[in-house]
Amino acid sequence: MAFLQRNTTISSGRTYSPYNMVLNKPSGTVEGDMMVAWVCGDSSARKNVTAPSGWSVIYDQSSPDLGGSAQQFGYYKVATASEPSTYTFSWSGSAGRYKGVITSYYDTNGAGTWTVSSLGGGNTVNSTSITSLSISGSGLYVTAFLSDDADNPTSNNSPVPEIARNVADSMGFITYGGDYTATNHTITQDWTSSPDDKYANNVIFAHQLSGDFTSKIRVGSAYKNILDGWVAVDEGLFPGSATSWKKIVSGSIKIGDGQKGDWKEIFK
Repeated sequence: MAFLQRNTTISSGRTYSPYNMVLNKPSGTVEGDMMVAWVCGDSSARKNVTAPSGWSVIYDQSSPDLGGSAQQFGYYKVATASEPSTYTFSWSGSAGRYKGVITSYYDTNGAGTWTVSSLGGGNTVNSTSITSLSISGSGLYVTAFLSDDADNPTSNNSPVPEIARNVADSMGFITYGGDYTATNHTITQDWTSSPDDKYANNVIFAHQLSGDFTSKIRVGSAYKNILDGWVAVDEGLFPGSATSWKKIVSGSIKIGDGQKGDWKEIFK
């Protein structure tokens, strides 16, 4: 698989009542694209962010509070056939200065289903460099770094391409994204200027191509046997949402009867 950036939009400035930040949908975004948003703010008091409907959290820096005066939040959404042209992210109060970035990614091999494969969480240091938390997995690898000052990002050891950077309004931001298989991998980002608060987040999205989904299905009165089957599994990262695909070897499946249903053994 090859994961590429389709396009990116960036907004930067100051927040005023009602403290809304409006980000444009990246141009060219189509149904099935993975959209990743990074929302950053600089304020002496901690703020919360409310994302638009349909966006899921990658990382909420208010929970837990990483400290410092800057904050970085991450969100993702799989584009539908009827996406709006803009998205409004709302702060719980004045964030002072802000910046927001949305990037849409796609798989060059075709459409399919996205799941969160691994999360690196948030990391913070007071230094001229920061290393992201260890992360393992394969798929679309996305990471973002924020400096609590208008420092320029310099050297790095990222295995995936730089997507966008924005150094203005008292913050320096950079994000990377692309196709990678990571095993306990970290990225170290260096910055210019004197030590101050730095933040790092990373995530890996798995992508299952539509043509790869296989199972045993009933057609009319006959069963069509497909050799391999896959199921989406909720591993607790995002309750109610699948976070990985598991191959069916043996097990059971629940057959609904309008009530609780019965468990039936899977044969292969």
